[in-house]
Amino acid sequence: MGAIRGVLLVIVSVLLFLSLFLMNLSFILNTSLTYDNVQTESKLLINEALQNPANITSYILQGEADKISALNKSYVSIMTYCLQNHTEYILSSQNYTANLSCETVLNGKEILIEKEIDKDISTFYYTKYDCGFIECFRKYSSPIFLISEEVSYYWEEKFYFFLAVSIALLALAFIFIEKKTNLPILAGSLLAVSSLPLLKLDSLFSLFSGKTLASIAKFLKIFFSQSYVVSLKLLIIGISIIIFGIILKVFKVGFFISKIISKFKDLKKNLTSKKKDKKESPKKEDEKPSDSKSK
Repeated sequence: MGAIRGVLLVIVSVLLFLSLFLMNLSFILNTSLTYDNVQTESKLLINEALQNPANITSYILQGEADKISALNKSYVSIMTYCLQNHTEYILSSQNYTANLSCETVLNGKEILIEKEIDKDISTFYYTKYDCGFIECFRKYSSPIFLISEEVSYYWEEKFYFFLAVSIALLALAFIFIEKKTNLPILAGSLLAVSSLPLLKLDSLFSLFSGKTLASIAKFLKIFFSQSYVVSLKLLIIGISIIIFGIILKVFKVGFFISKIISKFKDLKKNLTSKKKDKKESPKKEDEKPSDSKSK
């Protein structure tokens, strides 16, 4: 029976590790795809595309780099047009159409470009995509839909799903584990170990060489921009659970020792009491004959 419980515990532990790993991965993807992170990382991508217009980043951003390049080149003529009491300038090309506010244009080129980049990032991030994962790849020529609020919510749902699975597996581990105080140590160890492969995942993309691979890596880095922060937090939580388990075992040992000492004291007290009773009993026997003689 003990061997069967041991095998079942090993199987549950492996499944728990996989569930925790997928939970951590989902949490990283969900956190990395918040608007603030996407905005920061997308700006870096756009700058990369401006420096290398022919690379794959330009393709991913659907002409965004072309638009910013056109703003740089045409800014003087755009500003001249706006100075003639116009309120809006329409910048159009095959890949894009931009309605530029003349008020923003007159504030300076840098402010204009910054505003346009923020506006475009907000547009593709909050777009509602009426297709599934595979369908969207077929429908859109660029994988830009992957950097969206909808995908962020998708990974959030996956995180809660794997969290529920992990809790269920933890309950099974509690049933199969022989010493219940070992459960926090097991759970903490699995959580800590599952976070380690993801700790430096964002740095892994810097190892890609070649223009095409490097461009793809920079795009993929958006999805794992928070991998270090999230994994470090989960690692700390895992270590904290392990420490809690060790303290629990120490207290249990302490209570066990205290119980033994208490039993030893009770035994010693009983032995002392019996010895005292033996010493007092002969005196009582000696007193009885003297009483009869006096009578």
